[in-house]
Amino acid sequence: MRLDNYVNEKVNKKEIEDALRSTDVLVGAEFEFKIDDASIDDFQSDYKDQVEKSIEYDNALSVWEEEYDQWVREHDNYIDELDSKYDESDLSDNEIRRLKYEEFEKWEDNNPRPEEPEMPDDYLREYERSDQIAYPQLEEYLQNLLPDVVRDAMDWEIHEDSSLSDNGIELVSPPLPIDDFFDECEKVFKMIYNIGNTDDECGLHIGVSLKSGMDKVDAIKLLLFTDEGYIWKMFDSRKCNDYVEHVRGIIQKSLLKSVRGPMPNIFDDTDNVSENEKIDKLRSMVRKDELKKINYETDHYHGVNIQHLHSSNPYIEFRYMGGEGYHTKFEKVKLIVAQYIYNLKLSRDPNFKKKEYVSKINRILRKFEAYAVDNEILEIEEKIRHIDPIRYSMFMDLTPKEAAEKDRKELQIQLKNLKRKSQFLPKLNNSEKMELNRMGL
Repeated sequence: MRLDNYVNEKVNKKEIEDALRSTDVLVGAEFEFKIDDASIDDFQSDYKDQVEKSIEYDNALSVWEEEYDQWVREHDNYIDELDSKYDESDLSDNEIRRLKYEEFEKWEDNNPRPEEPEMPDDYLREYERSDQIAYPQLEEYLQNLLPDVVRDAMDWEIHEDSSLSDNGIELVSPPLPIDDFFDECEKVFKMIYNIGNTDDECGLHIGVSLKSGMDKVDAIKLLLFTDEGYIWKMFDSRKCNDYVEHVRGIIQKSLLKSVRGPMPNIFDDTDNVSENEKIDKLRSMVRKDELKKINYETDHYHGVNIQHLHSSNPYIEFRYMGGEGYHTKFEKVKLIVAQYIYNLKLSRDPNFKKKEYVSKINRILRKFEAYAVDNEILEIEEKIRHIDPIRYSMFMDLTPKEAAEKDRKELQIQLKNLKRKSQFLPKLNNSEKMELNRMGL
């Protein structure tokens, strides 16, 4: 279901500037990028030498094992030959032992035991070697580089990310005041430009928190005022990314989940709350400023991820930005981060832009209502088609035919009223109806 027509919030220049001047805000980021092979080649030279020495040792060990096995077989055969040679000898036992020892010494002088190769101190087992650059080498390379790029490099974290191929790595900043964050962000972007690249696998995830506290954040309001359309214009490749779920549908799921009836029996998928009751309850919550109580439908891959909102270190993660060349779009990143901050502050104040907030919610509810009315129309039309006078044979004051006709007229009046009501509600396309049906309205 497309919500673009009413989930776009225009923010003026002054509001952006105010957001960027806030001293209450801390911002951090996860920078996903890829390091070029050429950038790490010199750093990799020691590792490559280790691999070569380890392979040489393995080859030498394999040759030695064959030679040693052969030597052992010859050694054992010679001992057998000596035993056989003196089995029927008339010499004393001491004389036989002396002769055997002398002959065996000569044999060992002529057939020395193969010398086992010495294992290198920095030997790498086979599973530790790779034609590709291994993550530990990427991590070590970046750790060595980082102190020359950012301040307080020890506070930054380096992570492996399974979603990234080709020397992919993730660099995580600590939470920083706004000005400090943008200074560090610009330096990291320059570092990425010098040593690597970004592509459609790479994300730029921004974490925002308020020093004054996050307990008043209204997640639904934050989501409604997040202008995805504006972000997609600058980072269009992220619009279809598997690791970013849009606000489309998330708001509806959250609203509906908050007003569902008691959990049904596992063998019964019916809902104990009617469609109209759900809509009426949601409208009541809007009037009473109770939407903040809604259990927001959250997931790590949502464009706005609130999984950490109620943790000991509360913050909101915005996952929209990234894609090919994101590290060359510093000014655009700065504008979008400012909007994140502005929207987060807006979501804490129940009176700020309240009229627009209520309007946005009501437009969603009107979609719900249109869906409910359309379903009710279909149900009544089905009832009219299947009216059977035989079912009315128990009426005492009316004939079955008269009772059926009376029921038909009442249903037709209901149908007329519903169709009149539907004229003033939004028209839903098939995909919208299917989505609402999946959400269990």
